[in-house]
Amino acid sequence: MNRWVDLNIPLPERKNFIGERISMSKILNKDVEIIDYKIEDSKKCEGGKCLTLQLRFAGESRVLFTGARFLIKQIEKVEKNNLPVVVCIVKQEDGSYLFT
Repeated sequence: MNRWVDLNIPLPERKNFIGERISMSKILNKDVEIIDYKIEDSKKCEGGKCLTLQLRFAGESRVLFTGARFLIKQIEKVEKNNLPVVVCIVKQEDGSYLFT
């Protein structure tokens, strides 16, 4: 009988981000370092997307979850080999968020 390890099945790709969850309001208008990100289907908004950011803020690893469409559109243009990158998230007059 075969053992599981003998089947040579690769592990599924998993991205477990580390650190406590942080709210957008805590980092708004402050420099944060984006270490990594992932975009998945939203669990809260049917048909929407969820951006998960692995951040370094105030020397600590943190995780931010957001459905902010403009942030998602901006981060999709960033190649992973350009990370980490320092950003500042600002809130526009219309309520949307942008990286600057």
